[in-house]
Formats: sequence, C-alpha cells, structure tokens
Amino acid sequence: MFSIKGQSKTLKKAGENLKTKRRGLVEGKKIVLRVSRKSSKAKKEYDSYGSSSSSKDSSSKDSSSSKGSSSHKDSSSGHSSESKESHSSKDSPLKPCSPNEDSSSANEKPSNSKSSDTVSTSEASLLVTEDSSNSEASSSDNEESSTISESCASVCSGFGWTNYNGNCYKVVEGLMNQTQALSACTAEDPQAQLVSIWDEAENRLIGQIITRPLARSLQTYNLASPIFNTFWIGLRRVLVGNRYQSTWTNGSAAIFGNVPEITTAASRNTSPWAAGQPSGTNKYTDPTGAKEECVHMLNAEGRWNDARCEIQMTGAICKKSAQSVGSSGTVGSTNAVVFPSSAFDLCNPSVSQCNGFGWTISSGKCYKVIEGLMNGTQAVSACTAEDPQAQLVSIWDEAENRLIAQIITRPFARSLQTYNLASPIFNTFWIGLRRVLVGNRYQSTWTNGSAAIFGNVPEITTAASRNSSPWAAGQPSGTNKYTDPTGAKEECVHMLNAEGRWNDARCEIQMTGAICQKTIQF
Repeated sequence: MFSIKGQSKTLKKAGENLKTKRRGLVEGKKIVLRVSRKSSKAKKEYDSYGSSSSSKDSSSKDSSSSKGSSSHKDSSSGHSSESKESHSSKDSPLKPCSPNEDSSSANEKPSNSKSSDTVSTSEASLLVTEDSSNSEASSSDNEESSTISESCASVCSGFGWTNYNGNCYKVVEGLMNQTQALSACTAEDPQAQLVSIWDEAENRLIGQIITRPLARSLQTYNLASPIFNTFWIGLRRVLVGNRYQSTWTNGSAAIFGNVPEITTAASRNTSPWAAGQPSGTNKYTDPTGAKEECVHMLNAEGRWNDARCEIQMTGAICKKSAQSVGSSGTVGSTNAVVFPSSAFDLCNPSVSQCNGFGWTISSGKCYKVIEGLMNGTQAVSACTAEDPQAQLVSIWDEAENRLIAQIITRPFARSLQTYNLASPIFNTFWIGLRRVLVGNRYQSTWTNGSAAIFGNVPEITTAASRNSSPWAAGQPSGTNKYTDPTGAKEECVHMLNAEGRWNDARCEIQMTGAICQKTIQF
C-alpha cells in the first residue's frame, strides 16, 4: 500500500499496457490501483508511476512525496478509515508474493517465457476508480489514500525463505556434508531440495542471499581452509567414460554450468566456476585422487567449486517451488505503507520492505534469527552487522512472543544437532531484554532503551512463586547462586524453546544465536 496526498478527483482509466524495466508481473497477476487526488501535481505523480517510460528516479520521487499519509481505504466496502499504522495481522507473518506465477517444480528447468521487461494487457491491468470523499481524512491534513491490492499466484510457506520468480530460497547453516545437506533441506520443508540454478541471474541472486551467512561462517568456524566455509548446491558431476554428466539432485540435467569435457586447469575459467574449476578430482593435493562429484558455492560472487561429497561445509542452499494460491485471491497484506519502485517490490515485500534476505515480516516489523555461538554482547553486534537498523528483539505481547517462538523452531532443532553443549539450555537464542537489580527491585528494559511491559517482573521473588508466562518455570531468578557459589548476576535473557519460554542468564554465556528485529523500510 502506498499513499499520495491530495483530495478526491476522478481520473480517466489508465492505459492498458504497463511496462517496467525491472522484474515485472507475469500472466495472471493483477494490480488494482484505487486513487483519489485533487492537484495536477498528484496526477503528474500518478502518471509518472504508471507510465511505461517512467524512470526509476521518478518512482523514487513519487515515493518521497507520498510519505506521511495516514488513511487506509477499505476496497471491499468503499469506506475509508483513519489508520495510525498499517493494518496487519498480529498472529501470522506476511507470506510474500512471487512475481512469477510459474507453478512448475523449483528444481526443474524453467520453460521458455516471455521477457519480464514488458507486461502485456493479458498480464496486468491498472484500473483507476472514482473514490468517495474521505471526511475523516479531509478533516486532518486533507489527505486521502491510494491502495494497491494485488492477486499473486504463489507464496513461500515457512520462515526465512526468499521468494523470487516463483521459487523459494533459504540458507540452512551448520556443519554438514553433501548427504546431510540434502537432509537439511527436506527437514526444512519436505518439498525442498538442494538448489538447482538455471541462469546467471538466479546465480547472482543466490550469491546475494549467502553474503551474510558466509560472513557468519567465517566468524563461527575456524576450519582448515576458508574454502570449507561455504555452502552446498545441488549439482552432481560424475565421470562416465571420458565425459562428465552433470545433474541436479532431482535428476534434471544441468545446462547452466555444465562442463562435460575433461579439461586442463589452464582451460578452466568459465562462469559460474571459480578459476581452475571444475577439476573433477583433487589428485593435485590428494595422492588418492579422490573423486570430486559434489559442488558448493564459494563466495558472494556465486563462484562454484567441485569437492568430495563427504567433506563438511558450513551449510546448504535450499530451494522449493512457491505454493500456488490461485489467480484471483488476494494474498496477505503489505502490513505497511510502501513506496514501490516496481512490481517486483510489490510482490517481494520481505526483500523490498525489510531490505535484505531471510527476514520474516509481521505487523510492520522484520524478524530474523542469526545462528552461531555468541554471548549477549556479541548478539547485539550480530544484529547490527546484519543491518545497522536492527537490534535484539523486543517483545510486547503474547501474540508477538508466539510468532517469534515459531520463527526459532527450525534454528532451535539445528542448534541441537550442531552444538554438543554442556546443557540444552545453551542451545537457545538471545532476546533484547536486560534485567538489572536496582535497590530491591528489578528494572527491565529492552536494548533500545524502552521499558519492558510484557514479561516485566520487578519483584525479588522465590523460585516457588515464579511460574508466569512468558518465563520458564522458576524464572527469572536474577542470579545463578543455586548452581554457582559466586551468585553471579543474570541480567540478560534468552528464549529457551519453541514454546517461547524465557530464562535469565549471565550475559557472558555463549548461546547459539540471536533473534533480531527492525522496522520495515519505507
């Protein structure tokens, strides 16, 4: 949804063709724009957005001029209601829509399709309808709202997936060989497999998606070589006779990145492979000349390397098809005032609004779990490293707490598999609550300085009296003097499990991750 200042005025029906230089809509996608404006300036802004010749700068200018509107139009009833913030669901995160409605398997070669640079009349229509006067909005700032509602063909179920061109992508982090990487993807979703890559554009996207996980891998794992701080993809390359057969893990023959010949190192320098790859064997460093039949992505530039399948890398890149939801049903809500510069932004709010990959949107906020061993201070840094605007999560009610508990379900399971710690209590994730004893009462604040309301327990209590949600039984204790003779203070807080229970702990203890939060990007 985006808003444009102005009073009510009927505009003529926009042109039937909507062209875009960025990734566009495909057949079956429909945008309905309901507009009310007064000034010629507003009409000019609208024409600039809708025109096939509009530039990216013009779209950006429109977005800036649109900022500040606070009314929301209910397209089903025709009435407008004042909205301080965006309308959204508290209990369920937004499932972003895909700009591609192809329902074919994620790991099959995509069929030929028309260029996404042009959107035909059968692919999208832009409708402008007369808007009734908004008396409430007119009485305050004399503004009315314009609403984009879209019908999307597919969404990604689950948390942390990036939706692109009808496919969903996710990096699963942790030490694993290629066989374990396959299992990690299906554990994430039974329909998911190790990623198959069909062209340079998709390869570049995946290179972007692994940027932050790659940096975390280098920080978390001190391996023999940085070449192992990388991520498995789904390509298998097997020597049959004097030629290599390259297939994806679902059995599809590889086209992009296929190198069937037995080549010399000097002749190997073709994208997407790293220089000197694929070698097919590591006989240059291993006297046994063990076969290198599996493939991993080395870096954020998307370069590939072949390796022995039993080697442990630091993660897997998974892919699945986005779920079809029909061609006419409106999917979800943007949960925010958005100033899109293209149709791609509208159909990928988790990317455009959260400004990054792997974030879950709900109620105007973006959430993400950062995995890896870290203490409370390092957890704060992990969030700001992910995004300068991000902080350890603050939680304001039971609904938000349940959502976050859902988000950590898979990371929690991976933590138990990856880290053999002294107690499962450490296989958990930091949140942003600090609880400090001042006099004879505890002051609870979030890392952004806000006073805590939900989960606030100011009293010094006995273990028997502590059994109140969201805290785990017997928590918060404020100290671990029962197990530590020094009675060290427990001023930081972590979420213990997928039920969303909290525990206080010493800030210097290493847990297995952090839950980060930021507001959506306008």
